[in-house]
Amino acid sequence: MKASEFMTTGVITVGLSTSVGDIVRSLLTNRISAVPVLDEHGALVGIVSEADLIHLEGSDFLKSHGVKAADVMTKPGIAANPEMGLEELVGLFDKHRIKRVPVVDHGKIVGIVSRANILQA
Repeated sequence: MKASEFMTTGVITVGLSTSVGDIVRSLLTNRISAVPVLDEHGALVGIVSEADLIHLEGSDFLKSHGVKAADVMTKPGIAANPEMGLEELVGLFDKHRIKRVPVVDHGKIVGIVSRANILQA
């Protein structure tokens, strides 16, 4: 089974300059736990997860310093390709201790695979 067969499509992403407040709203509104971060050319450069956000200190700091995705994202952006097999994906999750991985084809995000997607597969 390939990633393209069980990935979630229609991935919600953010840019490097997206504010932490906007990221939080996007996570809550869309009931997701992370968003890939794209550069100005649409290339994957990182990911912001709930874990990245809960480690931030104090809402006053966030308000006064205008923290952006670039400041809190996990990088580099680890990615899979649509042809990657299930076993290889599981290995990627284990090696990098991640819970989800964007799927990139020709430099563009085409989907995302989560642990739930793997279980369903």
